[in-house]
Amino acid sequence: MASSSRIHDAFTKPRLPGWGLVEVLVAELARRVPGGKEAMEEVKRFHGLWEAAAAAGLAPASSAETVVVNSPADPTAVGDALVEDQHLLDPDDTEVARNRGTSETGPRPGTDVHVVEAIAEAVRTESDRIYVQDVQDGTRTAFMQRTDMDYLTLLPDNMSHRFGVGDRIKGVFVTDANGTRFSQRHGKTDPWPTFKVAYRRGAVVPATVTGVNRNGVFVELEGGGKSRLPLDEANLAGLVAGSGLLVRVIKLDLTRQRIDVRLADSAPEEDATGLTEPEVETVPPTLVANQDRSGTWQSRAAAATRLGESGDTAGAAVAYADLVRDRAQVLGFNHPNTLTLRFSAANWLGESGDTAGAAVAYADLARDQARALGLDHPNTHSSRHNAAYWLRKSGDAAGAAVAYADLVRDRARALGPDHPNTHSSRHGLANSLGESGDAAGAAVAYADLARDRARALGPDHPDTLTARQEAERWRGKAEGMQGS
Repeated sequence: MASSSRIHDAFTKPRLPGWGLVEVLVAELARRVPGGKEAMEEVKRFHGLWEAAAAAGLAPASSAETVVVNSPADPTAVGDALVEDQHLLDPDDTEVARNRGTSETGPRPGTDVHVVEAIAEAVRTESDRIYVQDVQDGTRTAFMQRTDMDYLTLLPDNMSHRFGVGDRIKGVFVTDANGTRFSQRHGKTDPWPTFKVAYRRGAVVPATVTGVNRNGVFVELEGGGKSRLPLDEANLAGLVAGSGLLVRVIKLDLTRQRIDVRLADSAPEEDATGLTEPEVETVPPTLVANQDRSGTWQSRAAAATRLGESGDTAGAAVAYADLVRDRAQVLGFNHPNTLTLRFSAANWLGESGDTAGAAVAYADLARDQARALGLDHPNTHSSRHNAAYWLRKSGDAAGAAVAYADLVRDRARALGPDHPNTHSSRHGLANSLGESGDAAGAAVAYADLARDRARALGPDHPDTLTARQEAERWRGKAEGMQGS
């Protein structure tokens, strides 16, 4: 609280008073002038004057002279608001806080910071800030900028587009040597450095649906991040509040505190450094002819493939992307012909070096194929396999292992445990385990695969030999790790 001597010293010494004291006095006096301007307007006007004075070279009062004022239960008694010389409030004196519906914490010992938990109401909005006042104590006012908003809230480009006059916001009034501000992040740890590591582009992350409405499906990611899925994806997957799911990170925008995700119909990564193992799967080009005037799109597809095979993988990726766009305009994005072209476009995207982009493209394709062709359609499985492969190539071996494990389960159910495609995905799973750091797990997985291939294909089959050699390789790495 402020004594009369502190107020006298602040306004008689040849230096600029601390803004905290000026703000409190202006708000209190403006409130007591019959027919006068709104306290918020006067505080804003005086703050502009104070900043101009500070910019002109007048040194503000030191933080040791910053005053913390606790408004009384009877706000009409200005003499009680500026009372005896008590620099620290009693933190156990909560009666006034209970009367106002707020929770106050006096300045911590050794500091000049005063924190008041409150519900604030927006009284004025501007592009870069909003002005608020305590709904229980109109004399307590402040402004809030983007950098004061909650760490888990999407930051708007324009504050007035997010908040309107009359909106109520939960947060804290923080008063220190620089004045009073309203903050939703005071005392909280910034999670975004951690998010930057955990939510890399293409990463597959477990999530839980927290709500569904006409604006989309709101999810909380494992690790604390929040995002939103398009409503059509929720309807397709049958998601409701409380549903668990896997999502794939599409983009992380640190400046706006935004995480873009999509459903990750299967995550992770692919085949080994393996000798005779094919790394990606192919789908026969069963395209339907005569869908446009001459089938020139088939010639374009052949030309795009020739580009890629001649070494111009980036050119092939662009050519297929253009072809997908044109065919989708005629047939639709999920027509079987378009889906086949999307498969090739994703492949050349990965071959051109955009491994994360290819992983996302294949995962999106698999989701659409599951809807159009069926969850257990061979083409759907092939897209999931390749999504896992390119995810591993992008550096997310752990995510690839999760995706392969899901695919192995589905292929074993639909095709049988000894089907070549099931074995192929088991190969990718084992390799991803090793690359993610689980050398012992990779050795066991390859040994199991070698045993099953020997039974199904014979002990001297090339695929059996490949699995056996990989088991030995990873076993050696596991033993090396134990010895180090």
